[in-house]
Amino acid sequence: EKLGLPSFKIGELRGDVQVGSGIAQEQSPLPEPYWVISTDPRRIGCATWPSEYWQELGKTLSTKLRLVQVVLPGENPDPRVNAAELLTASSYEQVIRYVYHAEALVSTANFLVHLAAALPDNNGKKRPCVTILGGRESPEWVGYPGHVVLHTIGELDCCSDRGCDKSNLTGHNACVYPIDVASGIYAKCQVLITPEAVAAELNPWKQIQSESSS
Repeated sequence: EKLGLPSFKIGELRGDVQVGSGIAQEQSPLPEPYWVISTDPRRIGCATWPSEYWQELGKTLSTKLRLVQVVLPGENPDPRVNAAELLTASSYEQVIRYVYHAEALVSTANFLVHLAAALPDNNGKKRPCVTILGGRESPEWVGYPGHVVLHTIGELDCCSDRGCDKSNLTGHNACVYPIDVASGIYAKCQVLITPEAVAAELNPWKQIQSESSS
């Protein structure tokens, strides 16, 4: 005020992507509510969640929820999530539309996590997101309001107080705890996050579990 500059209100810790009235008022691309699953198949090495985990999670959730895999421009669908329908985007404007109208996301730490947090709330509700992180990166990078970050910081000595920043499973800058599972070798921090742990964080899933046990 003393400098005569406009005042700014400090908001939540997230980006700010404004959408026009066209996106906000248009119909959802699907007739039913849907959840986005984002695997980001480009991420390899220590940031990769096991293939069989994706398959198990997709099969489990697809019986209760409508799952969608958003395919980014110039990329190919990830065959590991064969239970999800495809929404193939020809532009990043379409990507914004698909995420804006989604009820929630399940994702590795990638672009869609940041986008989901930066977009305005849909119908006054926060857009939940379960982020599968592991121990390579610290959760502060993706710890947005309304998001759940599944990590192993503090659970392993290689990431006792922060992310290890390791990139590879073998060779230079390699993971110190590579684990061999059915579909290949993965970082132990990724293997420790089970499909059951991810499913337990999804509110609709908790409600379904409660109804089924009553």
